[in-house]
This record gives sequence, structure tokens and C-alpha cells, in this order.
Amino acid sequence: MSELIETLWRQFGVEAGEHFDAIERLLSDPSGEAGGAERVAALFRSFHSLKGAARAMDLFAMEAVAHRAETILGRVRGGTLTLAGPVADGLLEALDALRGLAELAERERKDGKADADLLARLDALGGGPDGAAAKPVPAQPAPPPAKLHDNDKLLVRFVGLLHDGMATLTRALDLSVLDEEGFRSVDDTAERLEIACERLNFLPFADVFRRFRAGMSDRDPDAILRELQALTLASARVGRLSGRDAGSAILATLLADHNAQALARGTNRCLELMADPAQVHGESAGEELAGQLDRLAATLDILSLPRAAALMRVVGDVVRRAAPLTHADWPGLLADSRAMVARLSHQATLDPPEDLDSDACAALEDRLRRFVDAASAAAESRRPFTAEELTAFGLDSGLLRFLSPDSAADLRAAVADPTLSLYEVTAFLESSAEVASGFVAWLGSAVRAITNWPEFIDGKTWLRVLVAAPPDVATLQAGLRAINPAGDLLHLRRCAPDLEDHAEETPPEREEPATDALPATLTPAPPAPAAPMVPPSSSIAAPASPTPVVQPPAAPSAARAPAPTSGGVLRVPGEVVDRFMSRIDGMVLLSGELNATANDLRLEQALAALTDRLGAGDPALRAVQEAVEHHRRALLDLDAQLSRSVDRLRESALDLRVVPIDTLFSQFPRVVRELARVQGKTVRFLVDGGDVRIDKSMVETLYDPLMHMVRNAIDHGVESPADREAAGKPGQATLSLRAVQRNSRVVVEIADDGRGIATEAVRAKAVRSGLIGEEDSHRLPPDALHDFIFASGFSTAEAVTETSGRGVGMDVVRNAITRLGGSIAIRTREGVGTAFAIDLPLSAAIVRTLLVQIGDQVLAIPDRCVEEVCGFTADAFRVVSGRWTVLRRNRILPVVRLADALGFPADGPWPPQGEGQRLIVVLRQGDRRIGLEIDTLLRRGDLFVRESHPGLADVPGVGGVSLLNDGRIVIILDGDELYRLAAAAQRQSAETVAAHL
Repeated sequence: MSELIETLWRQFGVEAGEHFDAIERLLSDPSGEAGGAERVAALFRSFHSLKGAARAMDLFAMEAVAHRAETILGRVRGGTLTLAGPVADGLLEALDALRGLAELAERERKDGKADADLLARLDALGGGPDGAAAKPVPAQPAPPPAKLHDNDKLLVRFVGLLHDGMATLTRALDLSVLDEEGFRSVDDTAERLEIACERLNFLPFADVFRRFRAGMSDRDPDAILRELQALTLASARVGRLSGRDAGSAILATLLADHNAQALARGTNRCLELMADPAQVHGESAGEELAGQLDRLAATLDILSLPRAAALMRVVGDVVRRAAPLTHADWPGLLADSRAMVARLSHQATLDPPEDLDSDACAALEDRLRRFVDAASAAAESRRPFTAEELTAFGLDSGLLRFLSPDSAADLRAAVADPTLSLYEVTAFLESSAEVASGFVAWLGSAVRAITNWPEFIDGKTWLRVLVAAPPDVATLQAGLRAINPAGDLLHLRRCAPDLEDHAEETPPEREEPATDALPATLTPAPPAPAAPMVPPSSSIAAPASPTPVVQPPAAPSAARAPAPTSGGVLRVPGEVVDRFMSRIDGMVLLSGELNATANDLRLEQALAALTDRLGAGDPALRAVQEAVEHHRRALLDLDAQLSRSVDRLRESALDLRVVPIDTLFSQFPRVVRELARVQGKTVRFLVDGGDVRIDKSMVETLYDPLMHMVRNAIDHGVESPADREAAGKPGQATLSLRAVQRNSRVVVEIADDGRGIATEAVRAKAVRSGLIGEEDSHRLPPDALHDFIFASGFSTAEAVTETSGRGVGMDVVRNAITRLGGSIAIRTREGVGTAFAIDLPLSAAIVRTLLVQIGDQVLAIPDRCVEEVCGFTADAFRVVSGRWTVLRRNRILPVVRLADALGFPADGPWPPQGEGQRLIVVLRQGDRRIGLEIDTLLRRGDLFVRESHPGLADVPGVGGVSLLNDGRIVIILDGDELYRLAAAAQRQSAETVAAHL
């Protein structure tokens, strides 16, 4: 495959990923308004861009899904749908499908297959399929039957449980004769099935049982019947896919009488509500009618009347849209729909029930869909423009204030017409009645006027008119020259983004407009006699005044600013940034060499020695000495300037490695919503500080720790709504994820207002696990006890769930954060809530280290792992419990040679002998300490971590490599692994101890 094609695929992957992240963030953002215009517009643009990218790569399945999502959002934008509930869920389904298709395409370089059921659901939300959605998708062979679950044995048990429970569940329809034991039997059966569904990951099926139990708890017979009807359809699908009897036929038989009664009640109520079109426009009546039609459709599905069911769903969907549309055709369509419901109420009672006529249903459905399309198109054409849209057309965003709904519709029509271009004409009509009349005639014959507005230029009131005309600048210019041969009163500008295609010279420089704070000092010229020639009904008249030529607005529009440039986003592969950082580090090395040269005292010492030998009185020698000293000072100044410039360049380059932490945070709203829904909890999720920037390499590493803490918060921290209300809390819990930058570090906090950490339970579990003795545990403060939750295998959960309770997690969380050079702290209060604060460096690529040396090798120990550096004489080394130690602040500190821990060759005896002090680096890991004997202590410093050779990366204890200013290679040690190696080396030194003794 050619390099060009590979580049296109890489670009497709990057752009698709950006759109996927943006869509998920917008759909999952709990703070966004359900129908916010900017939010909907951003979603529409992302799906539209995905559709175009898919088409360019011949990915027709992706195009089909994206097109349907785009259609749904078009109806949301037109006000006929709301971006909430089923619509948002459907779009998230579409997003998941697009991700999967894109991953397949990138991996195998081929188109996938769009799920037919998903396309049907999206069509239902979007008002039905259209030619644009179906046309690009080639005919696909029927997919093989989907496998319902990988665990066949578990699936068989579930189907059997479902089949056997049907009769028990229908007892809930007669709640009045159901005693307490019978009620409990039905509820237990539903609960077992709900749990089984969750184990099998049949989450929508589990929701049916959850709502069924809620209906029983509320003693709501309508809700119970509704969920049993849903269960009939779901069990039928399970039976088809599994090839086993899941009990749907039994349930349909047991529900037959109830379904007939529900059908009669539903059709009668629909006929009542549909009798008065004005009543349907009422919000409550319209919602009730739509709900009745949906329930009718569900009943008709069970009765195997598919045409009637489909029609009822379409009518219900249109009813929901009709209230805001108030279209003239709606009353007639409603009357025809009512007639179909009346016909259905008769045919459904026959034995056997008869479906509606297919031709009649198709004709009415077609009329309803065309009605919705026409109404949506009308609403879309009159939708107000945004400032970004105007800028994209090369127009001043200040034009927004002069665009009426009619003008907006005219502008949209002009933009959509490929034979037209947009132009601005700036005209001064007050000095010549002949020019004014000629200009008005030109507007009516040569162009299509869209809107106009007055503007002050050189103390005079000019008129700016936005027009649409064929893209023939010469003809337009000739027309204006015929009216104004001098060319001083009429100026033409073609509107295009980042394009100044003037047919004439630009208008004179404009004065700053007056504001409310600074009243205008310019008085418009008195109206010329020709002014009345602009009729009040003219298409160029501004809405504010019938004679805009002579009546400037109260607050004149601002002077037109230059068209803004593009955002300038440049996509650069990560390896390019890393290579750039390496080049800058090379400059740092050269700067360091220059610094060393500038500060080298050997030249000065040589000159001093020469002076002593030849005598200080030699004028020539003194001149040479002064010249050398002068150049040395200049070199030092240059070195200081270069060092500052290189440091600034390095800091700027580091900005290329950081990304907004929102790229990480945006992945969690949907997770929180799903976890809360599965557990029957209500959680408000708040996100703050998304603009804080962190190293791009940290995003992926932080995802798993944050995910674990989110799961813990919802599973263990957040109580059920009933428990919260019993504790005097709101039923809805709050979970927050926030980030804040503090100097060169970032603090990420995840907090909930749940039950808090049970300190006594943690203490008891720590004692049982042997982490601490009973007596010692009572002496520890709460903060120290809470740290036990980071111990490996520690869990206070009473039961294992799908999300937590296995004792695996918090130790991994802390280890991951520690590897990033961070730390984690806990704040908790029982009954109030818990907060975890994660403190991280701004960049994982820059590590603060302690530089030491053993032999000729320079090593870097992460500064976060170093407690202090101490000096001890040889006689301070003692054997305690078979190991070498020193006494530090009256506490025994085990010690080992760093060379032995790393397996490096070591010089000299061990333990140390002779005079002088030996340097010991005190390494810490949690509450544990160990001393590392080194040869030489160099300094503390920041190192840029470079990618190490694979062979070196596999060496135990090595975390990375870097370079010193003098070009020497530095091995950066992994702090946690170093502690493990040191402890192991000390245990192996028992033989040395025995020999020494």
C-alpha cells in the first residue's frame, strides 16, 4: 500500500477519534442543556464530518450510521425532537457502532457491516429512512444469526428460569387478590431474573424486570401490564436467538384478555384525545396521546398486527412534534389518523384480529413523514444563524442583529444555491437622488437583496446591503458603474472566508461607532429628497425602520473587523514531538558545554601564573590579560543569555507534550451514568477543571486508576436513594471529578457525598489480615488506618460485585500514580463522604532526581523516593537480625550497597572499612525505609526521560535514560523496583554477614 494511502488512513483515524471523543463528551455532559443550540450544532457537525470522512474512504456502513444520526440531530435542531432520553441513548448507540466500524476499517482496511437493528432504531427516531441514507449502502447479505451469549450452559439455565417464571409473574396482574406471601413470591421471581440478566449482561432486559418490580411496589397495574408486554417481546427474541422456548407463548396466552382490555381502553382514549386538534397542541394532552399510541403499538406487537403497530408509532412520533410545529396541514392529518384508530378498534376485536390495510397504512405514513420533513425544513430554514456560520460565509458576525427570521431564510436559500454568491454593497445615497433611484432599481432587477443596515463612515450614514447574485463580478461592477460612473458612492465586495475579492476600492476608513457609554458626536446628514424612493415594503428595508437610508440605528454597528483566521490546529505525530524534544536537549548539552567553557578558570590561572613569572609591570602582558578578561566576561554574559533562551525554548516545547485533562475526564460521564443505572442509584456527576493540561503520556496511565475509584465511589461510597433519604440526604448523590494546577503540579480530586470510609471496619480488617496488631491498631490515628486500603488484597466489601469487592485495585491505583511521580491522599468522614486527592507532576517526561555515582556510572534516583542522604563512618555499621544496619535517629535502618542491589561490579570491601564517611541514600516506600550506599553524590536535577533501548528497558530497576550536560548517559532508576531489589539484595547478604562475624 502506498505511503499516500497509509497517510490518509492515519489521518482518518486521528480525525475520527477526535470526533468520537467530542460526541461522547457532548452526549454525556450532565451540565449541558438537553437542547442547547450550540451543543446540538456541534454534535451535528461531528456526525456530518464523520459521514464525509467515511464516504471519502469508501466506508459505506459508517456513512449509513452517521447519516441517520445526522438526520436525528437535524430534527432536534428543528425542534421536533429533544436531545434527551431515547434520542440521546440512540445517538450513543450510533457512536459505539461508529467506533467499532472505524476500528475494523483501520485494522483491516475494509468496510464493515452496519447492524440492521440499529439502523432500524435510528430510522424510527429520525422519522424513517430516506433515499440519502439508503443510497450509498450497497446490498449486504443477510447476517448470520447472532450468538446470544458465549456461555451456553449459563444461557440454557437462564432460558429455563425465564420459561418457568412466566406464570408466576402474571399473578401480579391481580394484585387485589394477592396476599403477602404471593406478592413476595412474584417479587422474588422477578428479582432472580433481573440478577440473571445482569450476570449475562442483558442490561435492557434487566431494566424490564426492574421496572416491573417498581410497578408492583407502587401497585400500578398499568405499569405491570406494560412491562409484561415488553417481557413478551423480549422473551420471544431470546427464544429465536437461543433456539429454545423462553415462555413467550405462555405469557402471550396468559395476557390475552388483559391485552384485549388494554387495546379497547387505549383506542377509546386515543379517539377522545384526537377529536380536537387544538387540544392535542396542549403539552399535557399531546404527551398523553403520544404515550397512549406507544402503548397501543406495544400491544399490537404482541397481537402480531405489525402494520397497525408501525402506524401507531409513526403517529405518536408526529404528535410529539406537532405541538411546536402548528402546521396548517396538521388538523387534516390528525383527523385521518383518528379514522385509522377507529378502524383499528373494530378490526382488532375480531377473532382472529385483523391488521390494517397495508396500502392505507403506507399512504398515511408517507403523508405523515412528508409533513414532518416539510415542517422540519421550514423550521430549519428560519433557524437563527450563529456568529461562526456568518464568519464561514465571509460575513461580519455583527450582522446577527439585523437578520430577521425572513432574512435568515433568504440567506440560507442563497447559500444553498450553487449558482449564487454573496456580495456586500456599501452605498451613500443621501447626496444624489439619481444614484439612489438607480441603485433601488438595480437591487430589484440585477440581484436578490437579503438585508441591509446603516453604518457611519467618515461622519456620514452609509447603507450596507447584503445581496445574492451569480458569480459574475464584472457584470455587477458594470451595473454599479452605470449608476455611479465616478465610483465614489457605490462599492462592491464579494463575501468569502479569508478572501478580499473587491471589485472596487475599499470604502473610506470608518469611524469608531458610538456606544452607550460614549454618545455619538456625529449628526447624520439631513435626508435627501430621494430618500422616500425606498419603499417601506422593499426587501432591503431593515425591520427597525421603513426608511433605513436616512434613519441610522440607535447604536450603530461596529466597524467591520478583518475576517478571523482559522484556529490553526496542526496535527503532529507524537514521535515528531519527542524527536523535537531530543533536539532541544542537544541544545541544552551545547549550552552546558559553553557554560563549562565560560567558567573554566584554567585560562585565568594560567595568565596569573604567567604574570608572576614575567612580572606585573609588563604593559603588553597587562593588555593581553585585560583583553582576555574582557572576552571572558562577554562570554559569561552570552552564556547567561543563551541559557535563558534555551530554558524558555525547552518550556515552550514541553507545552507540545501536554493536553487538556478534559480528554481524560470526558470519558467518565457515560460510565457514571451506566454504573448508577445498573445499581439503581441516582448520581449527579460534576466535572471541573477540564482545561488543566497534563502530559499526554499520563492520560492513558491515569484512566485505569480513575476508573477504579469511580467504580468504588458508586459501588461502595454512594448509598441507595432510600438509604440516603433515611439518613436525611437528598436521594440524588453527587460525585465530582475536578483538576487544579498548582505551580508545576496538578491535583486531581474525585469526591462523593456518600457513606464515607468505615474506619472501624478498616481497622478490624487490617488486624484480621495481619497487617497490624490489635493493640497497635488502636493507637493509630484515623488517617493512618485509612492508608491500609492501599494494601494489596485489602477489601472491606461484604460481597463481590461486577464492579468491586475483589481486593484488587487500590494498591494498583497507588502504584500507577507513584510510577507517574505522584501521590494520593484521602479525606473522609463517615456519613458525609470521601475525597481522594491525586498529586501529579505536570509532565511525566521531566523527572526530578537525585544524581549519584557508583564507579563510572551516573544513576538517577527519583526524588520522590528519597528521604535524605546521610553520612556514616565504618564503625557505625552493625549486624542486627543477620543483616547490616546503621542507627539513624535511634531507629535501625537496614543498608545495602547500591551496586549489589543493581548487580553492578563493586569496588572495595563490604561492610566499609577505614577512615572517612560513607554516603547512604535513605530510600522510602510507604512506611518502609532502606539505606543505599553510594560512591559519589552529585546533585539534584530535572531530567528529560528518553526512550531507552528495549534491552535496557528489560533490566530490573531501570525506568529510563537521559543525558547530562556533558553528554554522559544517565540511567534513571524505577523507585519501587529499586526498593524491591535493595531488599532482596540485603536478604542475600546473610552469607557475607556470617563470614564477617
